[in-house]
Parts: sequence; structure tokens; C-alpha cells
Amino acid sequence: MKTLLLMVMMLTGWAMSCRAQLTLEACQQMAKQNYPLIKRYDLIRRSAAYNVSNIKKAWLPQVQASVQATVQNRTTQLPDKLSSILAQSGQTYEGIGKEQYRLQVEISQTLWDGGRISRQAEVEKRKAEIEEAQTDVNLYALRRRVSDLFFSQLLLDERIRLNAQLQAMLQSNEDKLRAMLQRGVAMQSDVDRLRAERLRAIQAGDELTAARHAVSRMLALFCGVEQADSLVKPSSEINTDPKTNERPELQLIDCRLRLADTQQQLLKSRLLPVLSIFAQGYYGRPGYNLFEDMQRRRLSLNALAGARLSWSLSSLYTRRNDLHQLGVQREEAENARELFLLNNQMEEAQQQAHIAGRRKVMQADDEIVSLRQSIRRATEAQLTHGTIDADRLLQEITKENEACITRAVHELELLQSIYELKIIKGAF
Repeated sequence: MKTLLLMVMMLTGWAMSCRAQLTLEACQQMAKQNYPLIKRYDLIRRSAAYNVSNIKKAWLPQVQASVQATVQNRTTQLPDKLSSILAQSGQTYEGIGKEQYRLQVEISQTLWDGGRISRQAEVEKRKAEIEEAQTDVNLYALRRRVSDLFFSQLLLDERIRLNAQLQAMLQSNEDKLRAMLQRGVAMQSDVDRLRAERLRAIQAGDELTAARHAVSRMLALFCGVEQADSLVKPSSEINTDPKTNERPELQLIDCRLRLADTQQQLLKSRLLPVLSIFAQGYYGRPGYNLFEDMQRRRLSLNALAGARLSWSLSSLYTRRNDLHQLGVQREEAENARELFLLNNQMEEAQQQAHIAGRRKVMQADDEIVSLRQSIRRATEAQLTHGTIDADRLLQEITKENEACITRAVHELELLQSIYELKIIKGAF
């Protein structure tokens, strides 16, 4: 029983540890999957599938029904001499009536359309790719928001840790002064100064904890988890190829160019004829047997079947303008690429300079903190011997704490700049 309980406790602790440890990459992926915009991918694919399915139904037999009633000024009649001869033999031919009626049904089946249907389906697929690429662009902007929250929480964690160190340091020196006060070698005002500063540090710690809780809650909501308490500090390695750029904006431009190419292929297919077979039947008058209808005007069933080669030349009217329009679309896409790359290169250069500046500044941070710690310890010794007052010690403690905070800020700013560079290059 004890062994089982121990195993359960170990597994529970391991599960909580795994849940608590969150990397920036994991937060980015969870935020993407949890963001409501992710549902748009499925909607785009379903809509495109419906459109393509509707287009391909043009290969199915097409049925057309029509009702027609006409009045003609002239109709087919027998010559007068022939009519008189037939009349002498007792046969009368009234001729085709000027009022004609027809209830018609036609079934046609396309055999070859020059690739028009397949090109229309490709156009719909290209449009869906553009919508998906635009969704990628919109989702990519989410990375900066998650990154800002992630590094804000790391900075608050570091400041809370340093605040706890400050409180412990102030408490230690306050205890020393209380002991000195009991021996009569310190003043009550010195003890009160340290206590007041410690209480102020406690207040600052409470404010930092509240801010950290708010940021952590926002990050957890983005990631779709209950809590995001423990974050893993990311690596400071850049690992980006300066010659490659995988931003989704460039992929969106490529999709727009592919759409223009497919639309041009569709224009070519519209110049080709369409071969089909058909069957036509109608009930009405006159029928296909004109002599019988000339003798007796009555409704009849009629049918025919055959093959048809149709060639629409109306697309020639707008072909030149359509080609020019596609050319304009390509130029707009290439112009958007040039503009994006220019702005992207400027952002990259600015971020590279910021990273280099942070690395240079950080070279002195460790030494400054070490010197401040040494000065603070010496000041504590001087206070113990009564050569200085508490105000001087408080100044040195504050300066040491500020130096530690500055070092932490510089380190996290460097890490955030590195990952901002990865976002700019599309490598993250």
C-alpha cells in the first residue's frame, strides 16, 4: 500500500511538473491551436470543396426544359397548282399553322471542353489557398503578443525573486540593528528606517505579484490552459539563416501569383470549342413530318439525337483586357513583395543592432553587480562598527538591487530581441 501511494505521489508530481514547464515554442503552438481564428482553416477547406464539387458537376448530363409558343407571318405551304390538283383528288392540305407550340426537353453530355472545367476548379483551389495564406498572416501576428506576455512574465518572475532577496537582506540588517539597539550601540531611528524600507519592499512585492498573476492569466487564456506558472527561459542562440525568409506574407504573395497563372490558363481554355452529344424531344406542332402536319394540324411527339461542336468567340472581345488585368495583378503582387522585403530588412537591421547593443551592455552587468555587492557588504560592516548610519546602508542596498534588476532586464531584453528577430525572419 505504501509503495502504491508513493508511486501515485511520484506520478502526480511528475504530471504537475510537466504541465507547469512551458517553453516559448509550446506557448506559441498552444496559442495558435486555441485561437478562434484557427477554425477558419476548416471553413475555407469546406467552402472550397463545395465550390469545386459544384464546378465538376458540369461533367454530369445537363437537362434543360422549355415551353415555347410562337406566331409566324409565313409558314411552309404547298404550291397553288399542287394544292388544286390534290383538291381535285379529294385531298386537302391546310398547310403549316402560323401558331406553333412546343414543350421541349433536351439532355446534353459534354465530352471535351478544352480543359475549361478543370481550370475553373483550379481557380477555386487557388482562391482557397489565398484565404488560407491570409489566415496564416493573421495568425502569425499572434506570435508577437504571446512573446510579449511570455517575456513580461519572465521579467516579473525575476523581479519578484530579486524583491524577495531585497526583503531578506533588509530583514537581516534590521535584526542586526535590533541586537545593536539592545546593546546600546544603535539608535531606534536606524531600526525604523530599515523597517520602513522593508515594508515598502513588501508592498512592491505585492504589486509585482499582482501584475505577474494578471500576465500569467492572460498567457494561460491565450494558450488555453488553466495556468502558466512556470516558464522555461529560452535559449540565446539565434540560429537563423540571413539569406532565407519564411514569412507567411511572402507565401501569400506567391499564392496570388499562382492564381493569376491559373486564371490565364482558364482564359486560354475558353478559346477552345466544346464537343458534346445531345438528345432532344418535344411535344407540339409542327413536328418533323411537315407533310403530315400540313394535312392535319395536330400535336405530336418528336425526337432527335446527335453530336454538337460549339465554339463561343465572345471571349475574344475581352481577352486583351483580361490579359492586361492579370498583368496588373502580377505587378501589384511583385510590388507588395518588394515593399514587404524592404520593410522586413529594415526591421531585421534594427533588431540586429539592438541585439549587438544589448550584448555589449551586458558585458559590464556582472561586474557592476559584483562591485555593488562588495560595496554593500563593506557598508554593512561599517554599520556594525558604528562608523556610518542606516541611510548610507539603505542607499547601497538600493543600488545593488537596482543593478541586479538592470542585469535581469538586459538579459531578458536580449532574449526577446533574439526571438523577435526569428519572428521577423519567419524562423519561429
